[in-house]
Amino acid sequence: MTSPEQPSTPLDLGHDAEVGNPALVAAIRDEITAGGPITFARFMERALYD
Repeated sequence: MTSPEQPSTPLDLGHDAEVGNPALVAAIRDEITAGGPITFARFMERALYD
């Protein structure tokens, strides 16, 4: 079994990739900057309940 080919360059999502709640995006970024990586569970907790 072979794995699917990976793109040679990263996917460019453009400026429209960051949609939703800019304040929440900033809060999640700030948390990561202050304390390092967060778990997926923590990310989802913030995304769903903040």
